[in-house]
Amino acid sequence: ALASSTSTLVTPSGSTSTPGSTAAVPSPTGPGGVIIECPAVDNTTYSPPNSSRRFLRQCDTNWGSAEGAIDATTATVTNMVDCISLCAKYNDQDAAYKCAGVTWVYAGLQGTSNNYCWIKSKLGEKTFVSNMESAILLS
Repeated sequence: ALASSTSTLVTPSGSTSTPGSTAAVPSPTGPGGVIIECPAVDNTTYSPPNSSRRFLRQCDTNWGSAEGAIDATTATVTNMVDCISLCAKYNDQDAAYKCAGVTWVYAGLQGTSNNYCWIKSKLGEKTFVSNMESAILLS
C-alpha cells in the first residue's frame, strides 16, 4: 500500500510530487550531468504537468524485457521527470501500444549502450538493479 501524505513537492519543471516519507532533493550526480533524485523519491507518486496521470516512482528498479516487459520505444533524457512525462504523452497519442511504465537507466552517458528512458507497453516482473529508476502508471 502507498503511504499517505499531505505534503507536496514542486519540482523545477513546475510539476508536483507527493513524497511517501521524505522530500525529494535533486542531485546532479550522474554521468553527463543527469539529475538523480533517488533514493529520496522512492515509492512516491508523481503527476506530470498538465496531466491527470499518476505514477509510482521506484528507485533501483528495472522492468526488463528478460522478465517479460515489452519495450515500446526509447528516448534520451536527463532526468526521470522527463521520462515519466514522455510516458504520459505517449498514452495521449494514437500509438499502437500504450505506456504502462518506464525504466530510466543512468549508469553511463545518455544515448549510449542501454542508457535511455525505456517506455514500456507491458511491465512483466520487477527486478532490483542499481543505476536505474522505474515508474509505473497508477491512473
